[in-house]
Amino acid sequence: MDSAFHIEIGGEILFRPRAETEIILRYEAERHLREGYSTGTYSDRAKINEILQYQFGYYHAVISTEMEKLASADLLRCILDQYDKATAIEFEAKANALTYDERKYWSEKGPLIRRSLKHIAELVAAKGLKKHQDTPRPSLLLGLETICVCGEMLVHLYILSDQTYGIHPDQTTFKILPEGGEIYWDLAIEHPKQFEDFSRRVTADRNVRDNFLIGKQPNVDTAFQSRILNSICEQELGFSYQTAVDTLVEITDGVQCAPNDFDVPVTSRSSVLDWLRIERGWTAKAAELLLDGFTVLFDRASAEGRQVWKPKREYRPTRRGFLELTHETGHHLAWSRRMARECLLLLRDGTIFQRFPREWRTSSTNRALGQLQNAAGKWFENEVDRNLQRAGILGRASLKKKIGVGDTSIQIPGDIGEIDFLGYLPNEALIIVVECKMVDAGHEPSLIRDDISKFAMGDKCYAEQLRRKFDWVQNNIGPISRSLRTIIPNLPAIEPQRVAGALVTLYPTYASYFIPDFPCVSLSELMTGIQELNKWPYVDGVISISSH
Repeated sequence: MDSAFHIEIGGEILFRPRAETEIILRYEAERHLREGYSTGTYSDRAKINEILQYQFGYYHAVISTEMEKLASADLLRCILDQYDKATAIEFEAKANALTYDERKYWSEKGPLIRRSLKHIAELVAAKGLKKHQDTPRPSLLLGLETICVCGEMLVHLYILSDQTYGIHPDQTTFKILPEGGEIYWDLAIEHPKQFEDFSRRVTADRNVRDNFLIGKQPNVDTAFQSRILNSICEQELGFSYQTAVDTLVEITDGVQCAPNDFDVPVTSRSSVLDWLRIERGWTAKAAELLLDGFTVLFDRASAEGRQVWKPKREYRPTRRGFLELTHETGHHLAWSRRMARECLLLLRDGTIFQRFPREWRTSSTNRALGQLQNAAGKWFENEVDRNLQRAGILGRASLKKKIGVGDTSIQIPGDIGEIDFLGYLPNEALIIVVECKMVDAGHEPSLIRDDISKFAMGDKCYAEQLRRKFDWVQNNIGPISRSLRTIIPNLPAIEPQRVAGALVTLYPTYASYFIPDFPCVSLSELMTGIQELNKWPYVDGVISISSH
């Protein structure tokens, strides 16, 4: 590849647009913005979102024009090959194997590059299987540069729009700067350090989480999931859940490509179906269901309104690793091996939270998914219980209807609900109320917005659930202390002076910044804090109590 069009990072050669191409597109985008809006500062969230969508429309129009000229099977394979390389760089970054300069560049550019390549692959695949058009090499490279620049700006603007409209709608300003400067617009969020802090927390949690868990997490443990799903999937779909995962891995890795070419499989769908039927003995119906459940089917994607800013849509290459290509000779499948592997991991992860391919859903599999989510929640409560007990917090998990035994037991009112963990830290005379939530890790703005809603908004949010339980414990501290003592062995007395509450999750959640009165932390954050301070590590959510 011409050295002017690439950069080497972590030993991988990645196509990158030239600076002059980015400058040309930047000036065209600036002209477009100034045609629609005046220089000045905008603080109304609806107006900010309107401006961002206006610019989004510009880049979408440019990339659509280039797609009409360049979309082909060859372009798709090139883009998917670039995604494989970008993912290899991401692995190197997570392993801390990049140089300082490479790490700095990738931390800024890497997320946009990977997400835009995935979006570009969707756009190309949606055009169907076409031969590469006879385009002169300079025009081809310029078109590819334009597609990459626009793809990255589309992702960038979508993220900014969602952050503005859904996460910090009242703390954002958008400035259109005077002409002549290097930067012509700027978007500022009042609490930008929260994003930096959250990124730091996510990394720290990932690095130490395994220290506090026994065995695999259920969302990455196929065996855990299979114990509940295998038989019902076999009965309803014609294949077990474990077999589905194993077979999709075999297809992803097994299809060979021509030597000295992109290692990106493009194969007829019928050939994969034939292999499943003839070589593996699958029924035709089961084979169809397997592939349909792991394929981005573009007729269905169009029907549900596929857009880059709608990551929760069913037919996206998030939990579906194969891209469908239409052609007059029949349907084909294309995939990046690393992307398909990622999608399979996300499929497995989402299964715990009842995100299952639509094609695999029946009333029976839906019930099994509910049972699986309950089992995973119970696993997490047990892990929280085990860790808190090891830290010297004596108590019980899953208190459903009452606390204690015998005459001193106390009933838990129905409107209070199950208390996930209630314990006592003797050396601090501290009663601790914990609400456990094994929720998914949401990093997309729209998923963060969902977390904020579930954790911090409305009368039924998780924070309100904790508040009700905390207030009930505080108001009944005397009888609760006496009843708790009957189920904690070898404890002569419970004489609390304070009560603490906390929301504990498997992963850090951005929603924690919207809960001012209690800590909302991952299990690893909680336990790391206890170990470092050798005490309950939070001031928020702790109150002193009067004598009882």
